[in-house]
Amino acid sequence: VRPERYTYQFMESHDYFTVSVLPEEAKKVTALCGSKSGRDVDKVKACGLTVRWGAGDAPFFDEAEWVLVCRKLYAQDMDPACVLGEGEILPFYTPGQGGWHRIYVGQVVEAYQK
Repeated sequence: VRPERYTYQFMESHDYFTVSVLPEEAKKVTALCGSKSGRDVDKVKACGLTVRWGAGDAPFFDEAEWVLVCRKLYAQDMDPACVLGEGEILPFYTPGQGGWHRIYVGQVVEAYQK
């Protein structure tokens, strides 16, 4: 998660996070959620999503086919000196694109499947 992203503040301030995988037919929802910031748009309302809550009060979408609820175990900022295969990763880190991602590792504590 890049530090500039709205999600970053939630990842830093909470002990749990979720990964929701929406169905193939939800491409428009995925596109909107990936292109708009939650600072500017209520994505849940705009997409008609239903929020449910998992362990640690971690939110996820009822419409998801798969959900992983994870407890944060580790966080580390990516380091450009550690990049292998420069042609695959470095083009995503050009000036104006934002900072380097912080990587989070979590233990899956709940999993849901439709």
